[in-house]
Amino acid sequence: MEKTREEICVALLLLLTSVPASASVEVQPSTNTATVGDTVTLSLVPPTALRSGSWAVGDALVIAWLGEQQAVFPSHSGRASVDIGSGALTLSAVTVADSGVYVVQGSDPPLRASAAITVVEIVSNVTLSVNQTALTEAKSSAILRCSVSSGSSLSFLWLNSSSEVTASDRVHTTDEGSTLIIIGVTRYDQGPFRCHAFNPVSNGTSDAVNFVISCEYNKVITTVITAAWQSPL
Repeated sequence: MEKTREEICVALLLLLTSVPASASVEVQPSTNTATVGDTVTLSLVPPTALRSGSWAVGDALVIAWLGEQQAVFPSHSGRASVDIGSGALTLSAVTVADSGVYVVQGSDPPLRASAAITVVEIVSNVTLSVNQTALTEAKSSAILRCSVSSGSSLSFLWLNSSSEVTASDRVHTTDEGSTLIIIGVTRYDQGPFRCHAFNPVSNGTSDAVNFVISCEYNKVITTVITAAWQSPL
């Protein structure tokens, strides 16, 4: 009769208690940074046949085996398998939640090794929105927000025309770089502004936004001139 997942785990817990880290075996991922949906294999170097053992991510078991009997845990059901002959773990259709430190433990032979992988989502549909486009020089502030339809582990780069926007007394970013604030705009802040969102596997750039920046001093002069023309001699 086949052993249940619980029986395999109890047996392995007894076997794996106090298994030391192995200096002679390392875990080598097929990629350290994967894209959502990819297949990732964590191989033992050198390949090592494990008659019993387990793979876990953090404190959560992924798969355990005892002889030919394997138990895959619900979080990875249908997506994880182990090659007992080499000790390699294969994860299919990975998600962002699969990121973490993976630990393999074996009792026959005894070993323990680990490696980290990161799973990121591809960037798509980068959009730039602003609080308003008609501004007054030295009085108005511009707030620009960058958003994406999908994407994880994001970084942001802000561009004014072809130049990178840098922080200053008037200019700073918030919300992990996704919001740009310009206090007391000047005529040089007309744009076009774009935001560039990126992660280790993809990137995207928004459409351009321009500001119309008027000078209050010019408005006063225009008003005075208009009033003078309209006054009777």
